[in-house]
Amino acid sequence: MRVVVNEFQALINCLPIATVCAEARCHATNYCRIQIDCVNLLYTLDKSDMEKRGGNVLLEPLTILPTTVMVLSANRESEGPPGFTSAKHLVNVVSRVFGGGVQRIVLHGYYDSYNHLEDIYWPHTRHTRRLKYADPIIIEDPNHDPSMIFMTPNRVAHARIEFCIENLSAKWHCYWHLLKLYEVLSASRKKLPQLRHIDVHIQTYSWEDVISSIIKTTRKDDVLWVNWNDVHDEFCHSFMG
Repeated sequence: MRVVVNEFQALINCLPIATVCAEARCHATNYCRIQIDCVNLLYTLDKSDMEKRGGNVLLEPLTILPTTVMVLSANRESEGPPGFTSAKHLVNVVSRVFGGGVQRIVLHGYYDSYNHLEDIYWPHTRHTRRLKYADPIIIEDPNHDPSMIFMTPNRVAHARIEFCIENLSAKWHCYWHLLKLYEVLSASRKKLPQLRHIDVHIQTYSWEDVISSIIKTTRKDDVLWVNWNDVHDEFCHSFMG
């Protein structure tokens, strides 16, 4: 069997996952995984599968190798599947398919300018909704890099005063994204113990333009860090909820 980079997803889709020899499947998937940097996950439920309430079941993860998973979602059916119902739902699917070795999750979405964050991610939790306009804690340490922002387990952002003053509107948008990404971190503690990065890349259709927004985060213990120099926040989707 000859397998090249672009054939990885086709191979996985063609394997009868629930019935094929586990050892053969393991060798095939691992052989493909070492050739690529990122695996695309397009998660959708086929109506016929939902009606059967049964069928093939994924008995074990496809791979145990360290993995970056890009999760595609879209507002339009022609561009991708809809999103997940919650952060827990996302983590459950990723861990079941790719195991606990996932080190980075990239949420890549295609949405319109009228979509709000609950469309892009999932419905807000009560905790997230309550913290919509929580003020950040000002970092007094003069040695702290003004470009570094972080969110602690109590879902409070910490930033230097310079950041809060110079980026007032962008501050709130970044904070709202961090609230959603921290939901993923919270849900992943047991099932994705090696998860270190949670990123979001949104392509927003606004009239004839496509506006790109990128936020990259790093997990250190239970704290989510963002380097503002790596943030490209070109469009603000409303919080709603």
